[in-house]
Amino acid sequence: MTVHANTVEEIDAADRSVFDWAEYYVGETSRVVAIACVCGMLFVAAITMVDVLLRWFANEPIPAINEIVQMTFSVAISACIPAGMIQRVNLKIDLVARYFTPATRAWLEVLGSACLWLFYAVLAWRIFIYADTLASEGRTTVILGLPQAPFMYCVSVLLAFGTLVQTLIIINE
Repeated sequence: MTVHANTVEEIDAADRSVFDWAEYYVGETSRVVAIACVCGMLFVAAITMVDVLLRWFANEPIPAINEIVQMTFSVAISACIPAGMIQRVNLKIDLVARYFTPATRAWLEVLGSACLWLFYAVLAWRIFIYADTLASEGRTTVILGLPQAPFMYCVSVLLAFGTLVQTLIIINE
């Protein structure tokens, strides 16, 4: 006797919309980017430890360690934001939620998500303008002479990616 039964995953997969799938794939992409950038943070932390040990033992710090940390962490932190969004770990204050109906609460969730979307969209836009200014002025770091604009462009692109993630979250809510 053969029984043909769908598993829970198959049923769940059949019920997903295009936007659910888009959120899933964008979420997986954001996790990979976040993991890569957290590895970058760990690398900078290791360099900082070496710098502290060199200061202690040899009285000779790594030149421009603050520039390395500043440029690396600005990109790494902005890369982790979309992964946090997809997991919905944003700050939420729901002290009065029990006084609303489930439908009203759902609409307030959408409103809160839309405000978050607006915040990240404006932030990405303004940082892009700032990066353009840095590029046009040819600004570099003081000691190493690293151009600052590419780092800020990267931050802007990662925040724009976060805006895309938030767009999918709003649509799915």
